[in-house]
Amino acid sequence: MLECNYNIIKKINRLDDNYLLFKALLQRMPTEIICSNDKNSFALQQKEKNNIALLDYKWIFYNQDRVWHLIFDIDKKYKLGEIKEFLQKKFSLTPTWLCYTDNGIQFSFMFSNVLKTDKQMELAKEAKRIITTELAKEFNGIDEKASNRIRGFWRNPLMHKYKYTGNFIELLTLKKKF
Repeated sequence: MLECNYNIIKKINRLDDNYLLFKALLQRMPTEIICSNDKNSFALQQKEKNNIALLDYKWIFYNQDRVWHLIFDIDKKYKLGEIKEFLQKKFSLTPTWLCYTDNGIQFSFMFSNVLKTDKQMELAKEAKRIITTELAKEFNGIDEKASNRIRGFWRNPLMHKYKYTGNFIELLTLKKKF
């Protein structure tokens, strides 16, 4: 097991975006998270308690057992504000968080409530497809494979430069838009 990242703990102990995002992620993750620090070798992945994974690992597996997150990946550098503004204008949606990656940006819409039924999952998949298609029309570098999947490895925003909005979405909101 890795030693805990104390710099992040110091940040999280303050009641600010670090704490709020940590809490939001913790509430929407299983007790143990599949995680890794090596992008090129997910074979090195391991399971850690959720709080340790969120504090020590760059890559985490989202939506392992239940779906709480819709995550998108853009492999080109843009300003976080550009992406956020586009999503607000085009869909009247604000991501819960956006973060810089080595190659670009990832962002997530986090649900207020977990998706449970096949019908809910189909609606989420359709929303991802539409958002990904519209992003690709506006921005170069959309990773369509990563942006269209529901489960998988994406960045842990706490380990990267990020913007937390505190905005959560309801499935009903997506249903009305798509």
